[in-house]
Amino acid sequence: MPELIHSDINNDSRIRQYRSRIILSGTGVIILTVWDLLKILFSLLTDSGVKDYLKDGLSGEKTVLAKWVLLISVSILFSVIVFLHAYLGISAISYGRDTGKGWGFLLLALILGIVTLCTIPEYFDSSSEYNLEHSGLAALLLDLTFCLILFDMIYSAVRIHLLEKKNGTEHA
Repeated sequence: MPELIHSDINNDSRIRQYRSRIILSGTGVIILTVWDLLKILFSLLTDSGVKDYLKDGLSGEKTVLAKWVLLISVSILFSVIVFLHAYLGISAISYGRDTGKGWGFLLLALILGIVTLCTIPEYFDSSSEYNLEHSGLAALLLDLTFCLILFDMIYSAVRIHLLEKKNGTEHA
């Protein structure tokens, strides 16, 4: 019987540790949102195709309309990125504090992690603006860090679920 009590205390300690890791991961996701926004903004500003299109590729009244369409599209893209990252970060922090409901944020974390991993080969493409010869090394390290944060968040949530199931204290 004392072994069972010791095991429960040990499991509770590990659950608290995993919850702290999820809170830290959620905070990291929110902070790295700024990085994603800057990366998109700088890629748009440095993409010669976009600049040439806005400068020379449009003529007459269509120029103003196309610029507005591009501005609105970029604004919508920024808003979606901020919303998804904020939702993920806030949901992870709530889950870590044991006030969050559901596992939906983990699906979003998995999707964002896979999408980010799929962009990694771009850093090794010499024709890319984010290649490793320029500022791409910093971008690569931050994207890898983002992936590690996301996958640690998923791992910690799964471990919490398994430990709570083992303790019989699983939440609905």
